[in-house]
Amino acid sequence: MDLLNEEERYSKFISLIQLREIVFEGVRCERNGDFQNSNPSLDIALEYKVEDALQTELKIVFPFQFKVKAHVNQSEEELSYNMIEPENTLFNIELDMQLEYLLNIDEVDTTMVTEDYASVLEIFAERNVTLNAWPYVREIIHDLTMKMGLSALVIPLKKFPSL
Repeated sequence: MDLLNEEERYSKFISLIQLREIVFEGVRCERNGDFQNSNPSLDIALEYKVEDALQTELKIVFPFQFKVKAHVNQSEEELSYNMIEPENTLFNIELDMQLEYLLNIDEVDTTMVTEDYASVLEIFAERNVTLNAWPYVREIIHDLTMKMGLSALVIPLKKFPSL
């Protein structure tokens, strides 16, 4: 399939889909009460993923998971979320969400998305679903860190280079 056809397919898919709702399935936050570090400079490790879409007729649901961890980093290199030791962690927050979209078409074959738009669904998941979830993630992380008695953490904007 050529690139132009793929771009047309993506544009068509974008014109057919709309965000219906965002549902938070789970919010977990934990502050390390035993955290003893006089170093005020902490690193932040972020991890997120969009899982495979679940389609039921005109509805497409994308599970989305976001994790953030504030930690002391003794090295110069950035550590991945799972490599950070609990004793070096001030707090961690995990969010489980579902973003529900509706296709704006009159009739649908239940295989339409998986067959006709399978090639653009992954791009949509990474870019659009992530960008749609990001403002909600930022607001909740900001709010939760303040409620944990910490300075409000502001997650940076999510940006993608052009296709």
